[in-house]
Amino acid sequence: MSSMRLGPCPHCNVALSFLEGITGSQMSPNCPRCGVAIPVDRPTFLMADRSRRNPYVKTPPLRSTN
Repeated sequence: MSSMRLGPCPHCNVALSFLEGITGSQMSPNCPRCGVAIPVDRPTFLMADRSRRNPYVKTPPLRSTN
């Protein structure tokens, strides 16, 4: 059975979609942004999650102009 989960790349922190158990998936997929292999438990196909803002990137606080 295939499944999907969302999570960050452990190296570059970009939002990724982990599609597990589908045809064409690998046991050592590479991040589409940094190209580093990501360890997984099941055969997985990775793709960048561009459906929303990246929740894993810290944004700097707004500075006051007072």
